[in-house]
Amino acid sequence: MLLVDDEESYVHVLADRLGLRKIDVIKAYSGTQAIRILRGRNVDVVVLDLKMEDMNDIEVLKIMKKMVH
Repeated sequence: MLLVDDEESYVHVLADRLGLRKIDVIKAYSGTQAIRILRGRNVDVVVLDLKMEDMNDIEVLKIMKKMVH
């Protein structure tokens, strides 16, 4: 799972909670960082913040879609 949010404290708390359920979490703190991470890995699930400082969720999703096709 890739968890993307520009609020680092939120990412850490949610990642810790998911870890208790034995879910592997890759953390990203911006849309740009998430795209870089996705270029090097395959992930099954992405949890994406709607509004981030560098780009919004729709922009990130458009780039992700191009990467898959």
